[in-house]
Amino acid sequence: MTYAPETEGLDIRAAFHLAASIGESVGRIEKRLADAQRLQEFTPVLQRIVRAGTYGSTPLILDFGHPDVGTYWDVESIGVGGQYDTTTAAGQAGVHVTAQQVATPDLSSQVDLTKTLPNFAFYGARDVLVQTNERLIVVVENGTATQQYVANVAISVYRTDAGMGRSVNIVGL
Repeated sequence: MTYAPETEGLDIRAAFHLAASIGESVGRIEKRLADAQRLQEFTPVLQRIVRAGTYGSTPLILDFGHPDVGTYWDVESIGVGGQYDTTTAAGQAGVHVTAQQVATPDLSSQVDLTKTLPNFAFYGARDVLVQTNERLIVVVENGTATQQYVANVAISVYRTDAGMGRSVNIVGL
């Protein structure tokens, strides 16, 4: 028996066309899955951190640390004051983003200041960013000795590769 491709039911050109169509469909599906996975992996995570300390004779530094390697923080809000929201606390508080290791950060790293406590500040997208090599610090000055001070922050944690090298946040979508 001899083989006759034209009598077997499928033309060779039709087979190539079908294979190409399937390949295009698989490519589109893979792209959609990759886009969905990228969105899932790079969605920001909301994190809250609280620090407390007792004021002594020098400024009180409440250090929130730094982002993990490969991430950055977008600070959404900071609250600082006495132990309770009804506690009137003496002093003022400065918010600093710094890579320096100093006893009291100076104006070069200050991003916000409140002259009255308690106080809450809310920031828009990308107003206060903290990179991996930087620290977020609240410094309480002119406080009352032995008084307890508390600060809390709400931050969005983003992966640095989320924008594939571009640092972009899209708000409201």
